[in-house]
Amino acid sequence: MPDTEAPSPARSPTDPHASNPVDVGHWLPRAVLAGMLALILVLLLGTGGYFIYRHEHAFETKAVELEARARSEQESLLAGEVNRLTAALQTQRTGFTESMQMRLKARVDHAINIAASIHASLAGAQPHAALERVVAQALRSIRDTNGLGKLFILDDQNRALLFPLMTQFESADRLNLTDDSGQRFIDSFRQAARSTVGDYVNFRWHPPGEVESMADATAFVRLFEPFGWTIGSSEFLHLAHAALKRSLVASLFAAPADDTRFSLLINADGRVLSPLPAAYQDASGAPVWWIRQIANKGLIGGGAVQFSMQLPGQAQPSRHLAYAAPVDLWGWTVAAVTRLDEIDQFIVSEREQMRISTREDFGVTLFTMLAAYAVAFALSVLFYRWMDERFRRYHRDIETRNRALQDNARALHLSAKVFEASNEAIAILDHRFRIISVNPALERVSGFKHASIVGRHCGELLTGETDDGGRWHDTEAHLDEVPQWAGEMELRRADGSAYPGWVSVGAIAGENDRHSHYVVSIADVSPQKRNEQRLRHMAEYDALTGLPNR
Repeated sequence: MPDTEAPSPARSPTDPHASNPVDVGHWLPRAVLAGMLALILVLLLGTGGYFIYRHEHAFETKAVELEARARSEQESLLAGEVNRLTAALQTQRTGFTESMQMRLKARVDHAINIAASIHASLAGAQPHAALERVVAQALRSIRDTNGLGKLFILDDQNRALLFPLMTQFESADRLNLTDDSGQRFIDSFRQAARSTVGDYVNFRWHPPGEVESMADATAFVRLFEPFGWTIGSSEFLHLAHAALKRSLVASLFAAPADDTRFSLLINADGRVLSPLPAAYQDASGAPVWWIRQIANKGLIGGGAVQFSMQLPGQAQPSRHLAYAAPVDLWGWTVAAVTRLDEIDQFIVSEREQMRISTREDFGVTLFTMLAAYAVAFALSVLFYRWMDERFRRYHRDIETRNRALQDNARALHLSAKVFEASNEAIAILDHRFRIISVNPALERVSGFKHASIVGRHCGELLTGETDDGGRWHDTEAHLDEVPQWAGEMELRRADGSAYPGWVSVGAIAGENDRHSHYVVSIADVSPQKRNEQRLRHMAEYDALTGLPNR
């Protein structure tokens, strides 16, 4: 029995085997019993919890699916609204040139009709010059005042009777104007108006308020035959574009009826061009974070954006879903935004129903687990008694093996101490003659430090040879036949100085009787060599004269 055996050697308090084997034999079965009961309890709790989890997970999955479906429907609605607005913008943008040309032509045709009507009613009743002045004055009164569609009149000598582009040229001599591209566009007007059908002319001229720079413009001109006049109307493209943009914003992006769903139009600077609900307006006028987030989505190709923000009068942040179209040619981002409050309220209601159902299932599961645990407890006690008996039987064998392991550990520790305390320089090599470990004596003899020498070839550090030197191949071949070798070699220290050494190499056989390691011992024989040299000198030279003996 363990309690009748001779006492084991004294152990330190930190020795993991220092506890009394009899104590281990008593508490370990109890620990196993406690572990089994705990495991059974965990399994029962896990099983019950699994069913509750499955129920909750099923609801969570359903809630996620409902939310995803509702979000998908909302996203589809928003995408449809954005696509409608984008298509309307694209239609207006695509037909910009044609619409402007039709507008110019209609304006000129209207002016021609007025001039023809006045001429028909007053011809013969007034002198020709007076009739021209009446017609010109009548056309002057119908010109636009919004910066677009200016009417101009040139007589048959290219004198400006009406020239709103630069009024100082009216009634002046023959106009001979050239734009910054070198085009003499007055001559182009005259040439395009040779027929009563008329034609379009593209040119460049100073916009209103500009005296230095010029901008692109388009004009429609037509000949008024009774007077030989060139009547035309022109528009600057950038002003027409600006007017079109204002018109599109006003017509497509009306003020939102409420703050639950609205459309957005964001320019390249992140500024909202369309009206916003009052709850979303920023007093500073700067683009707020959620607008920048939508604009950034448009920059990377568009798509859905979800964000939360605190609205005035609400206690909790409100979730929002937005859909942004890719940035268009004007740098605009069209987007639509909706609030997800109704979806959130539905999810909260469903979650509350799930909690009620979970509490009911938990009561049934708890009763089942308690009954199962009582049965498992009885079975575990029986198993504990059987295991306790078996453990006592095996304990003696385990204690014997522990003593053997401790003896081996002490032997290994002693060997390591002997290796370090030895005055003889010793190195341990692997099968490729690479250094695995050295003792302090070798560090003193060679001058190499342990950290710098480990892992390197023995010949490279001790003799200055490479690992493929012939001497080491010969040594390896010799050790294959005889596992011992000794001889004198010229060795080198870490500082590069040479010294004679007596080197002994012993091979250690591993598995399959192959050499797995080598043990090298080195002795510095420099003192012996100096003594031999001194004795040789005394024998061969006269002590007084220093001359060789004959």
